[in-house]
Amino acid sequence: MLAFKDDESIRQVMAGASAHTGKTVFDTIDFLTEARTIRLQRFALNRGEWRDDIIGIGAPISSASGQIQGALGLSAPASRTNEKELIKLAPRLLEYVDKISAALGCTPDVWARLDQDQV
Repeated sequence: MLAFKDDESIRQVMAGASAHTGKTVFDTIDFLTEARTIRLQRFALNRGEWRDDIIGIGAPISSASGQIQGALGLSAPASRTNEKELIKLAPRLLEYVDKISAALGCTPDVWARLDQDQV
């Protein structure tokens, strides 16, 4: 969800960020770079940034105004899956967030604007 904020908002949040694991992205420049990738693919991967043994994938839900209203995510023990398997689930996850977002009035044009507004 943070990846869809403007760069200044991200910088403000990242100013107070700290690492939870050795995999936590808490450097502002690194996060801004990752945020651009997240916006382009419309999903984020959790590679153990919060807990080493939990990985996941998540995608934002938008309203008609382009405001991110929430997210849908899947998490699993790292011992039972891997990043490659999670990425295989991305199209299905995006299908569901698109349906939820559409019910809130979000259109493909809104997503395109969100991608461009933040770049």
